[in-house]
Amino acid sequence: MELEVTNSWVAGSFPLPLYEAIDTACSAPIHYPAYKKMMEYHVAKAHRTRQSWCRWCLGYKTHTPIHWVSRREVVKCLIPTGLLPRLTNVLHERGVFPSVLDLRQRPTRLMGTPPAISMRDYQQDVADATAEAPRGMWQAPVGSGKTRMLVAAALERDVRSLLIVPSRQIMEQFVEAHEELAGAKPGVIGGGKWEPADITIGLLPMLAKHRGEPAYKALMETLGLVGIDEFHHGAARTWFEVIQDTDAYYRYGQSATLHREDGMDIFLEAAVGPTLARVNEGELIDQGWLARPLVRVVHVPGCLREDTFRAAEDQNIFGSSTPISLTHAICASHAADKVIVLVTRIPFGAELATALADGTRSVGWVNGKTKASETKEVIATFRREPRAVLVTTQMLDEGFDAPDANVLVLPCGGKSEIKHKQRIGRVMRPKEGTNEAVVYDVVYHDTGFLYRHGMTRMRRYRTWGWPVQHYTYRGGRIVQDEADANVYATAGE
Repeated sequence: MELEVTNSWVAGSFPLPLYEAIDTACSAPIHYPAYKKMMEYHVAKAHRTRQSWCRWCLGYKTHTPIHWVSRREVVKCLIPTGLLPRLTNVLHERGVFPSVLDLRQRPTRLMGTPPAISMRDYQQDVADATAEAPRGMWQAPVGSGKTRMLVAAALERDVRSLLIVPSRQIMEQFVEAHEELAGAKPGVIGGGKWEPADITIGLLPMLAKHRGEPAYKALMETLGLVGIDEFHHGAARTWFEVIQDTDAYYRYGQSATLHREDGMDIFLEAAVGPTLARVNEGELIDQGWLARPLVRVVHVPGCLREDTFRAAEDQNIFGSSTPISLTHAICASHAADKVIVLVTRIPFGAELATALADGTRSVGWVNGKTKASETKEVIATFRREPRAVLVTTQMLDEGFDAPDANVLVLPCGGKSEIKHKQRIGRVMRPKEGTNEAVVYDVVYHDTGFLYRHGMTRMRRYRTWGWPVQHYTYRGGRIVQDEADANVYATAGE
């Protein structure tokens, strides 16, 4: 038995019983209705064509599997190279030790001298783990300097590299980090530019847009390293396809939230390999590298009706007076601070920004439809002003650096753990003179699913070990009610 290994795929032929064990160990979970429907479709086709399918293909979220496998005694299939350790474990556990034809070739260094880079202790630990492995991923908290880590890994390997990022804001931060560490500008793909270089910062939407074009193919064929920031997105089909298009020998991914609630973590492993390192958030807080969050949960007894919320969501129901007046009261109590307000709907954000712009300080409003030049100007003003408010949508949930921001307001709830942690990370960078960040989390008690989402977030705060204070919003005032604190603290159990 022989395995043929390339930078992207492992090919092999296996007896049917052994293939079934491999399929189980290396397949994506199928637990969504759409996947079940897809499975029924392929089962019917299998009966008609005397073929079967690889469950890994079904988890790939496409009606066109990567490959079919014939229903014979010997099965031929492809498995992403990131899952090679799983594959070999399955084979070794069953006493099978195949020969391996490894077609991968370590790329030649560009002969540049890697710059001397000053790293914190935990950053150096990640760098050491990366130096020992050609592929893998690491998890590090928001604010721990992941941009610096990934750029440093590319500079140390000294091969032609592509660092993939999800947004323009993060792309600009990577460009700045490269200029700081290497003393030179990197190549850029994004923002209307296609200017690759030895190290290129690539915006995922632009890469995906040009898939299949000659310039795209030429770039992917010459890469020695691919690095992915905010790698929890890597399980998405477009991300995974772009990563697999590369012929890179070195593959690294990083995120503050590698674990996915949908169980699709295997796609991350399939793309770049196993986890190399995890940086503990609590330790960084204790060492002063991250701010210690203080969560203030504001309970709203009643402002929305459960039977109308879903139907009225697109009609800007958050634009009612209570959410706006509550957010205004929170911002007014932090008149000397930098406040970030993260909303989920553009109409609500627009009304809120207008209400907060009372002339006492700078109030900025940006969303996914704001022009790039205007977004850059608003963010620059927010960073420059000593006291300011920035209202924004989910476009700045990830990767947005505002080191002086110390107050975060979440008036629109939400359930996703990944988004929850990423949003709070916006204010967890330490500030001069204080090591505390305040997070206001609003829980609406008169809206069923918003209330349940709020209880889920409260359970997370306890799991994370963060201090929580409970307040109630009544009559236009935010009141801390110690008598209700124990009730609220156990309500989410």
